[in-house]
Amino acid sequence: NLADRTAATAKQTLEQFMDNSALRSNIEQAMVRYTEGKVKEGDKWNSKTELPLDFPIKVDNSWSLVSLSGGIAKVNADGIFTTTDKERTIDLPNGIKAKVDLNGAQQLKSNVNVKTGWATDLLIHSELKGKMILLAGGMLPENMDVPMEIVTDTSYKITKK
Repeated sequence: NLADRTAATAKQTLEQFMDNSALRSNIEQAMVRYTEGKVKEGDKWNSKTELPLDFPIKVDNSWSLVSLSGGIAKVNADGIFTTTDKERTIDLPNGIKAKVDLNGAQQLKSNVNVKTGWATDLLIHSELKGKMILLAGGMLPENMDVPMEIVTDTSYKITKK
């Protein structure tokens, strides 16, 4: 059944966001990326990160020090997700092969303890949209586009024990 295969494909894609490497990536997301030099309120800097998925996606973040008060720095980032290899073929269940083309954005808001440099809390909103192309072969007589949208809202509260 085509609907079952599509559901299995979507499930496998979502599981990539929940496995061990994704957990590592989520923890890395909870780390504010700093610039090499000192910054003051209003300063901006950039960072690039690759997500550990079967399909390669990079995140280009533009960071800013929004405010500094009472030992807490408010650091925000706006990021752009881009699929870096739209021709890369990935293996799905039942011998199905696919290509992925997802793009999107994320917004990160954090409070950082100035003394330790560690974020105390973060809010991340991410949206990826695009399509997965199930490639013809096996049980698929022709390529099939599967629209995809992945929206995540993540919050971290980091405390020292």
